[in-house]
Amino acid sequence: METGRQSPCSAPIPQLLGTIRDRIPDPFRFGLYLVLASTPLLAISGEVLGVLSLRTVSELFLFPLLGILAVLVVFKPDGMDRAAFAGFAWGLVACAGYDLFRLPNVYVFHLWGDFFGRIGGWATGTSSNYLAGYLWRYLGDGAGIGVVVFILAAVVGVSSWPRRHVVGFTVAFAVFPVWAGLVLTDALAPAGRALFPLNATTFVLSLAGHLIFGAILGYGLWVSQQRTGRGLPRANRDLAWSCPAPQLAEIRPHGPAAANPGELALAEEEAVDIPEQLCLRVTPSQLSGLTRRTGQSCDMRSHALSEYVEGGQWMLMT
Repeated sequence: METGRQSPCSAPIPQLLGTIRDRIPDPFRFGLYLVLASTPLLAISGEVLGVLSLRTVSELFLFPLLGILAVLVVFKPDGMDRAAFAGFAWGLVACAGYDLFRLPNVYVFHLWGDFFGRIGGWATGTSSNYLAGYLWRYLGDGAGIGVVVFILAAVVGVSSWPRRHVVGFTVAFAVFPVWAGLVLTDALAPAGRALFPLNATTFVLSLAGHLIFGAILGYGLWVSQQRTGRGLPRANRDLAWSCPAPQLAEIRPHGPAAANPGELALAEEEAVDIPEQLCLRVTPSQLSGLTRRTGQSCDMRSHALSEYVEGGQWMLMT
């Protein structure tokens, strides 16, 4: 017998955190990707502010971490690698799209300068090196941001969002923290260390470039999800804070439901199809004979089942 279905519209904080934790099966690899991909951009800020040397970061930190990650990818591949590689590739594409807008403003209209020669010099210990600077821009900054965005998207569960929300997510990330961090770095830079002079023109042009970068990256994220058919690798497709249409599982009360409504038992011989996350609300008199058939097959007895009484109804969650 089917019953009126009601489910909460938002998941509690512990459930949200639990779902995010489930989507990170290898925390060490996840952290390694985040640190390695974020370092090139953060290191520029460190160099500008005089905190550390870009050359020191690359020689003593970036390259060793890259070697560790390469060993992991070759000898212990993981689904997270696919998301990271897709982010790397789309980060390069997004960076190229940004430069199609930026370079004419630099070399044709002369609205601001090209500071990547100086960045390359910082990385190589010379006064200027445009080749090293643009390698740092594309392989470090652009591709690195792409990796961070794609693996964060896999954890958050962006694959279940519509395209406009996916693009909005990446554009928002490109503006804050990326663009905001760039502007803040220049604002705090000691005299003669700023990447470019902060004025209305550079403010607008840099923001526009990051909006372009974020939009291209968002399109790439959405395309990557469509091509896999099931989104980026993750432990669970559903968002932690979203509520799929509530479904019912086959259960039976332990003893008379009215006499002891707080106790539930599963039929010893039953194995039913249930999802990894299940929210349902039923009255004690409706517990018998309710069925649920969808999702992946597993033994319901292997799932932790908690219950509590709320206003005469039982809230069951696996």
